[in-house]
Amino acid sequence: MLIFTLANERQRKQIHHQTGPIVFGRLQQGSGARIVVDDPYTSRDQLRIEELPGGDVQVQNLGSPVTLADGAKLSSQESRRFTPPVRLIFGRTTLDISAIPDEDLGSSSMRTIARPATADSRTLKGFVQRGRVPSAETLTQWFETLLTVQRAAAGSSEFYAETARAVVELVGLDRGLVLLRPQGEWQVVAAHSRPGDDNQRFSQRVLLQVMAERRTFFQSFDADTGAQSLQGIEAVVASPIYDEQDRVVGIVYGSRDMRTAAAGQRGIEPLEAQFVQLLAGAVSAGLARVAREADAARARVQFEQFFSPELARALERDPGILAAQERELTLLFADLRGFSRIAERIGAAETFALLSDILDRLTNQVMDQGGVVIDYYGDGLAAMWNAPTDMPQHADRALAAALGMLAELPAINTQWAEKLGGLVRLGVGVHSGRAQIGNSGSKRRLKYGPRGHAVNLTSRVEAATKVLGVSCLVTGAVQRALTGKTPLRRVCRARLTGMREAVELFELPAGSDLARWEALRPRYEAALALFEQDRAQECLAACRALIEEFGAGDGPTSWLMKQCEGRLAALDATFDPVFAVETK
Repeated sequence: MLIFTLANERQRKQIHHQTGPIVFGRLQQGSGARIVVDDPYTSRDQLRIEELPGGDVQVQNLGSPVTLADGAKLSSQESRRFTPPVRLIFGRTTLDISAIPDEDLGSSSMRTIARPATADSRTLKGFVQRGRVPSAETLTQWFETLLTVQRAAAGSSEFYAETARAVVELVGLDRGLVLLRPQGEWQVVAAHSRPGDDNQRFSQRVLLQVMAERRTFFQSFDADTGAQSLQGIEAVVASPIYDEQDRVVGIVYGSRDMRTAAAGQRGIEPLEAQFVQLLAGAVSAGLARVAREADAARARVQFEQFFSPELARALERDPGILAAQERELTLLFADLRGFSRIAERIGAAETFALLSDILDRLTNQVMDQGGVVIDYYGDGLAAMWNAPTDMPQHADRALAAALGMLAELPAINTQWAEKLGGLVRLGVGVHSGRAQIGNSGSKRRLKYGPRGHAVNLTSRVEAATKVLGVSCLVTGAVQRALTGKTPLRRVCRARLTGMREAVELFELPAGSDLARWEALRPRYEAALALFEQDRAQECLAACRALIEEFGAGDGPTSWLMKQCEGRLAALDATFDPVFAVETK
């Protein structure tokens, strides 16, 4: 009989096939024995397999190339003879083939444990009859050994060696083995035996039976089996080891030589088999722990690319936080001004060094304020607050990050002044609004971020900084969400490119001359109010007075003057107090 273990992302199944050829393929077709493989990378007809006399199998590749466990290829239409066990890989599917000779099926001496780790009355009765009920001390030793195995470094030689030793020294068997099957062939990774007995033999038939049934098997002979008939017999017990995906990847194996067994011993006792199964369970739990820790380490690396250390630890404890949901966010887009011209001037190598330095500084400002970097866009970045976990005062923290970014510019320009031949400038846009948030990437590469209107609007706000001549613009939604006394100047009410609804825009001041800005702010806002009342001539006069008093360096004042001039040149046009701010 052939035993097939099929595994891919969508399937995990075991098939027992008694006789005749069997075909594996992506589609159900034909009238013979066939297994449908749910793998889009598998051919319609992929493999034809048949057991041969003597236990070998004939494998014919009917489709795309097949890879063997050793890396060799089985090309299309090629046939080859194998001795099981054998592993075949095609598409994204792994197929393990094992064989149990027909004459070995249903061996009368092999018993199994119907309910794992349960000692029923018959189990204890057998021990009582033989006068070998485990003492409290013995049971304590057994379970202390289980804890020792679990504490050992899972997957290490010590981990497996402790397991093999426990089979001999605590269960009382003559030989203990731990076998794994990494490349389709059984390998002894740990062995322990009574003094003077160092062989590592094992029964392939028993291993195949454990693989096929996915249960513990042991040999316990009938009471009427004479001592003479047991001479030369080796009683065995074997229990499966599972990986984190519930696949049988190994076996804990023990044996007792009946030639040297105690008087009245009839093979492996059920309670002994129970303990071997507990050992196998401890190994399975250890391997699953290693797999979980590896997954957690990979997740931690992914998380720390985007999130602050505190948030990365929270996500490591509960990755479900990243589930898709709608949340109120504060979003920030930042973009370097004129960077293309700088890159042309300093060359590729220096461009990468400069960009890395700048983005590293900007990223630190985001994370220092508990924000999450959504992504890097060319010579800029996008960040958010209040996701994936709740964050009080998220609008305030986003503005603190924006000010921190702008405060980095003097140091950047000082460090790179000679090579740049000009100044690095930054434009920042901030908006608060609801967005759909989740992982739009894959299991292997996290791409956690928001989608929706709020994201597009924030990008447009950042672009508007170029038109209005300021370093940072925030929307009215941000201004309303602030809890602290952050100074803001109302710049205008605008309809941004591609947006139907108008939005209030405010300037967040940056730079050292805050006193000048504070003096200019109320005068500018008064001039803006004049324009919005359709009093363009008075607004123009107010703007000219501002320039005369404060100089021509204020971007919003210069922009508002142009709007006044445009309005006066088209007096017959319908007045709209909402400005159209067009950006690329």
